[in-house]
Amino acid sequence: MQMSADFRTMVTNYMRFMVDSVKRFSGFDWGAKKQHHVENL
Repeated sequence: MQMSADFRTMVTNYMRFMVDSVKRFSGFDWGAKKQHHVENL
């Protein structure tokens, strides 16, 4: 169970890192367009 939980945490952190890297690299935003519009307002 603990190994599985650690694996899920690792995958989650990796996905967050990849999404953040893509957003920084290309300015492309998959899931936070609504937040982006709110920030611009």
